[in-house]
Amino acid sequence: MKRGKKPNQKTANAKLAQYVASNTRHSRRDLEALIQEGKITVNDKPVTQYNLEINPNKDKIKISDTSVKSGHRLVFLYHKPPGVISTLSDPQGRKNLGEVIQSLPEGVKPVGRLDRNTSGLMILTNDGNLAQELNHPTHHVSKTYQLTLDKWIKQPDIDRLLAGFFLDDGPVQFEACHLEAKDRMTVVISEGRNRIVRRSFEYLGYLVKKLKRTSVGPYELGSLPVGQIIKLT
Repeated sequence: MKRGKKPNQKTANAKLAQYVASNTRHSRRDLEALIQEGKITVNDKPVTQYNLEINPNKDKIKISDTSVKSGHRLVFLYHKPPGVISTLSDPQGRKNLGEVIQSLPEGVKPVGRLDRNTSGLMILTNDGNLAQELNHPTHHVSKTYQLTLDKWIKQPDIDRLLAGFFLDDGPVQFEACHLEAKDRMTVVISEGRNRIVRRSFEYLGYLVKKLKRTSVGPYELGSLPVGQIIKLT
């Protein structure tokens, strides 16, 4: 006997900003301009509230008379090469993630950033909740990096990485440091601040010559070739 949905089953509500960001190529910043221009409607009425609560299963959300429909969750892993900028566009015409995701389904966006010279794992998804869980600092998601330094690292400096110290923008503490060779390490850190790994080593007097991210939370780069994208099932 097949079971149907219970008649009184509640459907989950969502914030308009998150729903639009998850299911279109518009960012939350775009949303403010779209609202001011009267281009977003819910049930054919112009929206005035940025964080309006909606029911995606009942409400009709449109942008410029085009319906915004919820798709199934998509997650892609991308091995970013050095030289690619982690933004969706670049006024200087440099290679960026906007070019990379053009071939992916509508609504798929990068989670967080890697600086231009850093390679490794980036997660691309249309799931705003997943992006929030992986990217927001309050969730303390661990990230693993492999790095090469300009000189041999001393044990007291490894101890300082593990004990923690203060940079200009706040405290930093590494969760693990594994010495692979005198100048090569694998480190684990849950911080996601701009260039946090490079700046931490610079603070201790080292230059990071190569830096590659190999995991973010449960997602691992594995043997994914540089520049390639795979879809998770």
